[in-house]
Amino acid sequence: VSYQVADIKPKSLRRRGRGETHVAVTNHKTGTVLSFCICTALPLSKCIKSEGHDGSEFRIGTYGINFARDPFRIMASAYFYHLNTTESWANAPIQKSYHDGVTQALRSYNAWCHPDKPEISMDHTSTFSTVMRSLPMKYGLILEALMLVDVNMGNMMTAAHRCAAVQERASQLEGDKAGGCVTVLLDEIMADYPK
Repeated sequence: VSYQVADIKPKSLRRRGRGETHVAVTNHKTGTVLSFCICTALPLSKCIKSEGHDGSEFRIGTYGINFARDPFRIMASAYFYHLNTTESWANAPIQKSYHDGVTQALRSYNAWCHPDKPEISMDHTSTFSTVMRSLPMKYGLILEALMLVDVNMGNMMTAAHRCAAVQERASQLEGDKAGGCVTVLLDEIMADYPK
């Protein structure tokens, strides 16, 4: 389900926002800053920026905005981000990293049979960022894609499905207490600027 930006009516949210719960959900580096700005700018009684990224906060009686993005753009954006990120999980030794997606992506990469694939050599100090920097871009993007599939794609599809289900149910109910939910494709309203 895709809605244009015009379908989000901030004045409507502001008027109905008193005492209601509003939810902003992101999908890995997708709308994170925008959802924070929405929560800050609109006088909403409750605004939750989801950390789970799967839309589990969407319920009847909430007004949700689900931000989604083209998976290829997420992959490319994440690749460049993870090369030099300061996030602790990406700079912790992989054996001690709490991020299960890294372990699964590395397993999938190592199991992938391709004659030209560079092997990933790791020791006890290797981090996700150092592994990404050690690979040619083509293979770093493949590793990023494997992590995207394992971690983020399921969440993005689940959030869109939950949002659509809440909107469908809310449209059958009367009054402001029903809530509602829209999925906004950020690729339609944003641009990636070169560094």
